[in-house]
Amino acid sequence: MKHVSELDLIRLASGEPVRRPDDVAAHLASCTDCAAALARQREVHAALDAWDVGPNVDMWLAIEQALDRRATLRLPWAMLAGLGRAAAVLVISVGLGFGAGRLAGVGRSIAPAQITADAALDAIGFGLIEDPSSTGLLNDILPAPDAEGTQ
Repeated sequence: MKHVSELDLIRLASGEPVRRPDDVAAHLASCTDCAAALARQREVHAALDAWDVGPNVDMWLAIEQALDRRATLRLPWAMLAGLGRAAAVLVISVGLGFGAGRLAGVGRSIAPAQITADAALDAIGFGLIEDPSSTGLLNDILPAPDAEGTQ
């Protein structure tokens, strides 16, 4: 058998089960290097077990409480920043709309009292049609017959 793996030594030192425990026990009895490594692992575990880390403080609870305090302190500023962004978008949108309207000439139209029905029809090209009936439109589309009656 090869030497016992470091993971198996850690498992043995902490009291956890290992794969093929009979083979591992037989190897530890015959190999002084692996037996010494297991003894060092047990010393490390004993030292860690004896270590006093002080009172049991729930660090995550303290971190969560600190974050909650910071969040409540920053909430009014966050709301003001959000309102400021919304106001900036509104001002930019209105400004762009106003500028585009000025460039397009919207707002410079003729007063409604000055527009006549004939002027409105001429504006859309209706005056170009000689006969506004459906047959008149067809006559304007088709070429006029020549003197012999062919088209």
